[in-house]
Amino acid sequence: MGRYRAPRLLEDNDDIDRFRCRSEEQTLWLRHHTRQANAAGTSRVRVVTQPGSGEVVAYYAWCMASIRIGDAPERLRKGAGCYPQLVALLTRLGVSLDHDVRVPHPPKRSSTASCAEVMDDRIAQEERI
Repeated sequence: MGRYRAPRLLEDNDDIDRFRCRSEEQTLWLRHHTRQANAAGTSRVRVVTQPGSGEVVAYYAWCMASIRIGDAPERLRKGAGCYPQLVALLTRLGVSLDHDVRVPHPPKRSSTASCAEVMDDRIAQEERI
């Protein structure tokens, strides 16, 4: 079993109260606004926990948005027609200070993925959908 569970949708029983990351804004958003945003559908919030724990150690939120074709990068404009283009927008991202790979910690075994690696893999999977 890995060190972290794959990102999944936020659930009612997930513990977000002890979460703290480098960004105070991201910490406060998770603690005070994430459940409302998730319930309203303005953002889809995915969380990472450790096996056997409901404590959130990382999260990201994304939503669907559109951009005017004139504001789109040239690569997107080619063959896109003359109408707004749908895009996935990463709205929030946070990793707990206790699990942030930039914070000094004991060496990890090479067989376990870091929290950031698990999140990167999941985001890449969703981009392909």
